[in-house]
Amino acid sequence: MGEGWGGGDSRKCAVARGPTNVKAAEVIAVVKVPRYAGVAAQSGDGDRPVPFFSFLSEDSGMRDIAQHDRDRFIYLYKFCEPVMHGPSPFSDAEREFIAAFVSGVNACQWCHGAHSVTARALGANDETLKLALDDIDAAPIDERLKPVLRYVKKLTLTPSRITVADVREVSDAGWEEDAIHDAILICAVFNCYNRIVDRHGVKGREDLYDLHGTRIAEGGYGNMSAIERDSPAAASAK
Repeated sequence: MGEGWGGGDSRKCAVARGPTNVKAAEVIAVVKVPRYAGVAAQSGDGDRPVPFFSFLSEDSGMRDIAQHDRDRFIYLYKFCEPVMHGPSPFSDAEREFIAAFVSGVNACQWCHGAHSVTARALGANDETLKLALDDIDAAPIDERLKPVLRYVKKLTLTPSRITVADVREVSDAGWEEDAIHDAILICAVFNCYNRIVDRHGVKGREDLYDLHGTRIAEGGYGNMSAIERDSPAAASAK
């Protein structure tokens, strides 16, 4: 991306402005989880954020859902790796920032929490992400990224209302078609992840966000595609 994003390591960006002590979990309020008929209850409190399925626990994450259905989920992880870490007009940090932003728009606690950690490890800042979720225009980020965030926010909330004007706003900021294409893929992948983890009732907590987010920052999504053939509990600890 442009010089305003720091140069140097193409995996990183210069969104790391402001204090770094804002916790990812603080960005999203806890969503009350309903009890579903026909699904094993794991808590006597219907408002307690625990998974809805018997093969998941409070320690579970996305990998545990994938482990339960390995043969199909392996393709999702393999698709995600080049989308997030392959050649792109966006740096790795910018893509993780977009992923965490989309997940924040969806109020997906697990994906927002984990990918905020990944984005931070690559150079972004939690406070900057929080400000972007509150007000894109006022957030201290590269002006070129702001129309991209507006685009993926609209694509997330009202996809059928995307118009030529929305695309033109992104292109007028200096992005070519391949960048718009990549923004669509990032947005689509994380809308998919958000629905999967939320509808399985996975919310996570800060230590799990740190574990998962750091793993992705250090090894990308390629190592996630090798979903181990072991117990879900062991998979989530790796």
